Amino acid sequence: HTVHAMLECPAAQLADFSQGLALLYFECMRNVDTQLHSRAAAIYTALLHELYKEELTGERLEDNNVYELVASVTKLCLHYTKRESAQQLWEVLLAEYDVQTRAVAEKTTLRIQPMVLLLGLLSTATIVRKGSRVSEYRPLFQRCQTAFTLAQSLASDEDAAQLVDNEQAMDIMARERVKWLVGLMQQSSVTDMVSTGKVLLDLVVANEPLPTVLSMALTLARLEWAQWNQILLPYLVRLTTDRWTTDRDTLLLFWADLFQNDLFKHSGSISSVVTARGQVLFPAKASNSGNVSANVPRALIEWLTEPIDWEAVVEQRQKIPTGEREV
Repeated sequence: HTVHAMLECPAAQLADFSQGLALLYFECMRNVDTQLHSRAAAIYTALLHELYKEELTGERLEDNNVYELVASVTKLCLHYTKRESAQQLWEVLLAEYDVQTRAVAEKTTLRIQPMVLLLGLLSTATIVRKGSRVSEYRPLFQRCQTAFTLAQSLASDEDAAQLVDNEQAMDIMARERVKWLVGLMQQSSVTDMVSTGKVLLDLVVANEPLPTVLSMALTLARLEWAQWNQILLPYLVRLTTDRWTTDRDTLLLFWADLFQNDLFKHSGSISSVVTARGQVLFPAKASNSGNVSANVPRALIEWLTEPIDWEAVVEQRQKIPTGEREV
């Protein structure tokens, strides 16, 4: 009753009412000395099940009042606990996520909204206190990979059109899974990225739309991700040579944005595609992917000698999101 009372609350009072409810649930879930109460898992599970009943409104999860309430409770609990005592919350989130993703994969449900809501909560929980409430990143990378694999499966499945919340939820799901991946990459260690994260990165670069991949790269550059040159830059170099012929203008705008805004940092980092002077190395040979690769330096020189209708380029180019907190 208290959760759904938000739907009847006047808009002017909604923020205060939501904050008050979040504090109420938090006080019911917390214990002394940074511990959670023995009933915290049951209360949080009940909140999630109430959240699943709500229909998504707007283009973002943050536009949904009940989601904002549960996200606030999640953040309050994680800020209060330590890494060890936060495991109650993580166990509930991961168990619920596994149930919902399995139901969608096995087609035992026609709603993907619960899975999308859990993606948002997992993304939020991952970055609380700079990831200090995460005990192990491998299970999170594996769950994030499930989201990308499932999205790819739904996109190619003719029966996916039967999902009652397909179009809107799929759009939000695309944003939330990339947002979660950015948080995981930013907070995890080099060991986690090499052992687990790169498998997921391979999947993303191979299957996600090019503007999505480039937006993710810009976001991580703006966040000054320490592993950007070592791990992400080789993917971008290979992507540029492989996709130059079909997506030249989009790629040019990406690299121009990167250098114009001083987002490329070469000092103090190691990369196989960066020289000691900070120059990015593009291969002159075809890549192992089997695609016809361009000699980018030569192609750039040829491009500069061509007459360019810049108005047409700007009008027809694909939009690359800024990466400013939205991906």
